[in-house]
Amino acid sequence: MRTILSALLLAVAGAGFAQPATTIDETRLDSLVALARVYGVVRYFHPSDSLDQVDWNRFLAHAAARMGEVTDRKEIAPRLEELFAPAVEGFRVASAGSAASAPGGEGPVVEWRHLGYGLEDPKSPFVSWRTHHRPLLGKGASPGFFQNAGRAEASVDDEPVARIAIAGGLEALVPISMPMSATKVGEAQAARLQRLAATIAPAAPAGDGATRAQAHADGIALWNVARHFYPYWAVVKLDWEEALRQWLAAQPEAQSRAQLRDALARLAAPLDDGQARVLDAGDRSERAYLPLAIRPVGSRWVVDESRVEGIRIGDELVAVDGVPVAAWYARRATEESGSARFKRWRVRGAFLQGPKDAKVRLRLARGAQVLDAAVAYDSPQPIGAPRRPQYEEVRPGIYYVDLARVQMPEFDRMLPALREARGIVFDLRANPSADARQLVRYWIRDADGAQWMNIPRFDAPFKAPTSGWSFGWQEGRDGALDKPAKALLADGRSIGQAESLAAYFPAQKAGVVVGEATAGANGNLAAATLPSGMRFVFTGMAVTRHDGSVLHVEGVRPDIEVLPTPQGIRAGRDEVLERALQAIEAAAKR
Repeated sequence: MRTILSALLLAVAGAGFAQPATTIDETRLDSLVALARVYGVVRYFHPSDSLDQVDWNRFLAHAAARMGEVTDRKEIAPRLEELFAPAVEGFRVASAGSAASAPGGEGPVVEWRHLGYGLEDPKSPFVSWRTHHRPLLGKGASPGFFQNAGRAEASVDDEPVARIAIAGGLEALVPISMPMSATKVGEAQAARLQRLAATIAPAAPAGDGATRAQAHADGIALWNVARHFYPYWAVVKLDWEEALRQWLAAQPEAQSRAQLRDALARLAAPLDDGQARVLDAGDRSERAYLPLAIRPVGSRWVVDESRVEGIRIGDELVAVDGVPVAAWYARRATEESGSARFKRWRVRGAFLQGPKDAKVRLRLARGAQVLDAAVAYDSPQPIGAPRRPQYEEVRPGIYYVDLARVQMPEFDRMLPALREARGIVFDLRANPSADARQLVRYWIRDADGAQWMNIPRFDAPFKAPTSGWSFGWQEGRDGALDKPAKALLADGRSIGQAESLAAYFPAQKAGVVVGEATAGANGNLAAATLPSGMRFVFTGMAVTRHDGSVLHVEGVRPDIEVLPTPQGIRAGRDEVLERALQAIEAAAKR
């Protein structure tokens, strides 16, 4: 690998990132936001069979183009009716407070039930169905998914017609509760649906590139999935409609597919969901890794492994491609979601992988010396910081266990030594192995009856869920490791399953948590396909700490907060482990 390396005086020129200018007037924005608000209610809560006869990807591409052409607010109402009336019997736009007639007909009342976002993935724990119908995707009515199934079938909508406020003091009226006979498609509606299909047929969603309307279609789809199925709106305080409005305004007339993916990531970022991302399976570009690793240390960035001649562990990043590191990070962070501490790890992961053989210019500081290097993405595998052995007696009678590499056969062989140990440090600063969950039984001191996971049930648009499917692990207790004092190492990259494990430490008073708060994002993922074929992935399950307090964004907090330092990294020390050992030594003496 070839690098260019030189010692310089510290002098970094500032560089900024251009932000897209607003390119759409307020009337068009009002029109597009009206489309967004109505679309999700129709798509996810109108219970008619007619919805199965609409190509919603083409519909949204066509609708975004039509609503984006509005030049007079008086056009908004008739254009919405033009778009939605074929699929929604009784759809109309009227003055706020106008009388709305409930759909007439016979048979049981049909409404949507969503246990999470259950419209696409047959393997997810989420399920969607219309009452008095079988669930989508062939999912059976298993007892776990349908707690209180009888009550779930009963009508819950006090108002059978949803009123959706739009600009100009108007409301769109959408039936969301209908007698069974009213959900059937008659001859007249079938003809209207055929005409709609012919109208939207030419409206292709985004392909290799995206027009403004195609981008708007993807953004409106993402916004609606999050608005109606994201389980953390009570925690994340965000004006989601204003976020959409600003995003719509910022889209250019044309952009590449990669630019659209990044733009969609910027739309999702304010959700503060560490598991949210936009994926494009159609991206076939060849990727590789930098031959070094850089980790966040507070607001600083420090090399913690290097295979580049002249770059050493402990060197501090000063600039990337001529942009000061603070500005570089601020720009990259706009495309990542999650808590502030976890965003740094997300940016790190995105930065260390790039187009194969592309080069990035780095400026690094080593004390008073400053180094410039052009480093290529040419490593086939990610480079990680040095790791200690999976199991290690780090001090007499005190053992280290790496939960990322735990395999139960080997752990069982270690068990006699661990049973007699003074202390054990469990390291959770990476994704835990599949077997790591089996160690929970050794941490439990009391009965594990907590119901800390919940799949919320969404019954109506724009409303918080009032019920759902709640459960926990209910692990059994094994007292074999009661004797040793215990510590758990965690930091901002500990996410998902790692937080499921970490939460047991404070809940069961198993020992001390040392390091930094965990990421604050846990629960099964949901994935929604956007018109372009890209997928919006987000946390679809609501997870709390075991006592019911908020985990999202806040994470599992440490009992002893310790952050690595550049000096410690340079010296090859693990300062978080060192502090945990001190805590165990103190506990062992008591």
